[in-house]
Amino acid sequence: MPPLPCMPPRYDEPVEVLALFTHAGIRPYRMKWGSREYGPLQVHLSHTVRNGQRQWHVFSVSDPANVFTIAFDPLALRWQLWDQR
Repeated sequence: MPPLPCMPPRYDEPVEVLALFTHAGIRPYRMKWGSREYGPLQVHLSHTVRNGQRQWHVFSVSDPANVFTIAFDPLALRWQLWDQR
C-alpha cells in the first residue's frame, strides 16, 4: 500500500469484514483478523482518503474490548487493518 498523507498504518494486514453496503454508505458489522472474530462492531468515525487514483474508505470501529482502524479499497474490493488500540 502506498503511504497516505493522513496516517501511516501500523498494520498493513488484510482482514475479512462483513459489511452492509447501502445508498447511505458502508457499515462494517463484523471482522475476522487471523483466526479471531470481532463484533458486532460499532462505527465511531468514517472518512475517505485519496492517494492518486485510489480512494480508501476509513473507519474507526470498536467491539466491547478493542478499537480498530480499518479501510476499504473499492478498486481492489479489499479490507485492511490499519491500527489497533
